[in-house]
Amino acid sequence: MKKILLTALSFVLVAALAIGGTLAYLTDRDAKTNVFTVGNVDIALNDDFVQGSQLIPGVDIKKDVTVTNTGKNDAWVWVEIAIPQALDDATDASKNIVHFNMTSESLDVWTWTKDGAWMIDTATIDTVEYNVYTVAYKNVLKASETTAHSAMYKVYLDTHVDIDPEGNLYWVENGNTQDLKWNVNTMPKMHVSAYAIQEENFDDVYAAMDAYGVQWGANGGAEYVEPKNIQVTGTDKASLATAIKNAEDGDIITLEEDTIIAGSDAADKLVVEKAVTINLDGNTITTESGWGGIDLKGGASIINGTINHTGNTAAIKAFQVGAIENVTINVAETAGKTKAGIAIQSGDSYVGSIKNVTINGVTNGIECYRTTSELAIGSMENVKINATSNGIFLNGAGRIGSMVNCDITGGNIGIQAYLANLWHISLDIKDSTIKGGTTGIDIWDEGATNTGSTVVFNYDADTVFEGSRENIKITLQDEITCTVNGADQATPCDVRK
Repeated sequence: MKKILLTALSFVLVAALAIGGTLAYLTDRDAKTNVFTVGNVDIALNDDFVQGSQLIPGVDIKKDVTVTNTGKNDAWVWVEIAIPQALDDATDASKNIVHFNMTSESLDVWTWTKDGAWMIDTATIDTVEYNVYTVAYKNVLKASETTAHSAMYKVYLDTHVDIDPEGNLYWVENGNTQDLKWNVNTMPKMHVSAYAIQEENFDDVYAAMDAYGVQWGANGGAEYVEPKNIQVTGTDKASLATAIKNAEDGDIITLEEDTIIAGSDAADKLVVEKAVTINLDGNTITTESGWGGIDLKGGASIINGTINHTGNTAAIKAFQVGAIENVTINVAETAGKTKAGIAIQSGDSYVGSIKNVTINGVTNGIECYRTTSELAIGSMENVKINATSNGIFLNGAGRIGSMVNCDITGGNIGIQAYLANLWHISLDIKDSTIKGGTTGIDIWDEGATNTGSTVVFNYDADTVFEGSRENIKITLQDEITCTVNGADQATPCDVRK
């Protein structure tokens, strides 16, 4: 799907009014008046976006856009989304500075295309050039009803984007940094408009839009490939691997039954190297490889089911991952072996979001070996971890955009963050509980020179840290800049609570 991002919003509500009248029919003996009520089409654009939401690379900002028919007449409705061209590439979403996602359920009732082409135009608004996308609601919207699902779901800044303290944006990729010449405080707005016209006399929403006068610009014929939903009928690795091989970026691969990834060698594990979504659909994948269960690369995602990992290392090795959502990960303990639920590998590996995930039976719930300053995890929400050693282990560096409503427990340390030379750690924790057998959270460095390294640690009043020795422990050398809840700490830093 096309991915789009926004920073601020302005809304225009446009409604078409169907007007009738009062007509009189006269007889030669009596007057009879036939009264017709005046029909009308009236809509309301609903949006739960919180103005002023902080832009953090890879962190989802909730953005549900729906339309309610507040008038008397049934109507066809559509939404126009105007995105500044400087932030949006109409032909290659991987180049977008900002992104937008729809849910799979939304795709059942909303469409971005007509006759297989994107419904897109261009416009100049307040001297800024925009790409204007039209999202049409496929069904008639009955009076007093609200559209099923949303035309927009969430927006986020690309994980390659970095923001300096002044708010300037940079694109960081493969060790190269490009100045994007945009500032988060002065970026142009995105405009969202909703439209409606009476249902009568129109066979579908496209006919209604044509009658309203919707015009398509030069980009209106851009190629669009509808994502496929590929069913996996077998119960072994070969069946799943075949489905992945036949899939393209954006496709959904759905399991019909429980699946076993058998064998203990490296070649036996499942490797996904495309931006596809593995939908477990309530089923279970059991992985046995001694080299990790599933490798997710190329923007792949996995959702909606259970992963039982009986082999060594991690159940999921994350390289470039879109999302891990609505998943339970159970790891079988093996004496003398360190195991993880999710291991974010070295280099520029990342996970966009981890949401509604439970991890059990692990040495370390989530491990991170990332070696760049970009985000390791865009966001974590409703994540529960029960580990024998560390709930979360950031080894050398690790930036997590946000943690909300998480319950992280480690037999030793809830969150252990170890800082190496020239690397960075940042945590923003809200409404969560972080527990460790000895320490709730422990942030420390290797003791060698760490000039240029930074620690940014924020937590709100609803977050609890618990440990038998310290709830919070931060011990850093004097070359390291450390900020806790917006306050610069003394160097060397020694915080114990």
